[in-house]
Amino acid sequence: MPTASVALALQPQMAEQLAAMSGDVEQLNSTIERAVADGNLIASSAKNIRTLLEGAGSDIYFRSVNELVDAAEWQELNDRFYQTLAFGTGGLRGRTIGKIVTAAERGNAREGERPEFPCVGTNAMNFFNINRATRGLVAYLQDWNRREGSSTKPKIVIAHGSMVRVLSRSSRLLFAICTRAQGS
Repeated sequence: MPTASVALALQPQMAEQLAAMSGDVEQLNSTIERAVADGNLIASSAKNIRTLLEGAGSDIYFRSVNELVDAAEWQELNDRFYQTLAFGTGGLRGRTIGKIVTAAERGNAREGERPEFPCVGTNAMNFFNINRATRGLVAYLQDWNRREGSSTKPKIVIAHGSMVRVLSRSSRLLFAICTRAQGS
């Protein structure tokens, strides 16, 4: 698992990869809009796909979406993107592995093994949503400190349940990096 310094060092490389995909993204957007017009993809899915791709920190997001679009897997795309995960009484919950696992998600894992990367989608438990939830938590804690007049930095304990096998170690690392980047 990469350390925080390795992850930061990889950011320029990822930015170059994402910049090189701009023409591909335009083509993908055109295909998505056509799918919405044809009634294959719901509008909220299209909106959430665009939101995810705009904030993508890795080309895995683009490659996964593109593979599903190329295969016309509209039901899978609708399932992964029709909404964004929201906190409920059980916390933040969602699938970590898609019904269809893309080549990008599979990564270096062999057929039948757990994919290397979590399911791409706004309605899935993955790095996109962990990042989003972490930023929300830090903002809430900072706001609470301001309201209470406290100058003490919040202390956050990072843990996971035994059921979160797919994302456990990498999720904790991402949570720590996001929290640290926001000054907590």
